[in-house]
Amino acid sequence: MLQGLHRTWGPLIDFTQQLAQELGHPVQANAYVTPSQSTGFTDHYDVHDVFVLQMAGEKQWRVRPPVHRSPLRDQPWTEHRTEVEEAGRRDPEREFTLRPGDVLYLPRGWIHSATALGGVSTHLTLGVHVWTRRHVADELVSMALARASLDERVRDSLAVSPSGFDHETIAPDIDLVRAALVRALDEIEPSAVVDALEARARGTQRAAPLGPLAQVAAAESLRPEAELRLRSHVAPRLVACDDGSATLRSRLPDFAVEPHDVGTFVALVDGGILRADMVGIDLARRLMLAGLLVVAAEAVS
Repeated sequence: MLQGLHRTWGPLIDFTQQLAQELGHPVQANAYVTPSQSTGFTDHYDVHDVFVLQMAGEKQWRVRPPVHRSPLRDQPWTEHRTEVEEAGRRDPEREFTLRPGDVLYLPRGWIHSATALGGVSTHLTLGVHVWTRRHVADELVSMALARASLDERVRDSLAVSPSGFDHETIAPDIDLVRAALVRALDEIEPSAVVDALEARARGTQRAAPLGPLAQVAAAESLRPEAELRLRSHVAPRLVACDDGSATLRSRLPDFAVEPHDVGTFVALVDGGILRADMVGIDLARRLMLAGLLVVAAEAVS
């Protein structure tokens, strides 16, 4: 098993980043090499959607319906081991052979196993870690807790109770906190949840690899005619401020943009390649040292 190829091999870095952008969900890539007549894993399900790309050899697949539909990331198949094993003893709903060039899509929760046929089998697995309504709930609950905690009554200590917690003693506290949480939930604007989800999404994929020492050397030796562009896969977004300035948000720390530089950043975010003297040598060096700007000829495509 070769793990994390979406972080280590250039072609797959680009492919998974592009796929993630098109789907709107994070994507990872692993490769599996299975000896002849061997089964890689017994019947199980994944907590993410899967695309299987058969690269070499042949593999016989057996697919069975879910015993736990749409599992979340903290609901692995081992929590339903007995049901999964029982399902594995029944006839599969689908049984077929993948050959080089074939692609299989497995939604999360579908039980599957596979056996290599006749020789070594190699396939690439693309795991799509889908965003769900549970993620929306996570953000709502987190924001509601923060907002409710501004209420001094929620922060008050519970009454001293030598007998421990009992319904009669704590029931009023539960009612008070529940009411505070409901009020807090009602006050949360949808735009705040969207912003939180966007920030979370930016952290799920990485910017293109960059050699830090080479980047420092390139910044120090930067010449006015050097052509520069934004580092690949930083997911840049320029957010305007009321005073005419802006903030460049990306998978790297936010970068403050002065009003007179906004046009330059608009061009860079749009995929433009600019000479260092057009950006400004000092600003260009700062952006390079921040890992945002690279020499165009060296940028990972």
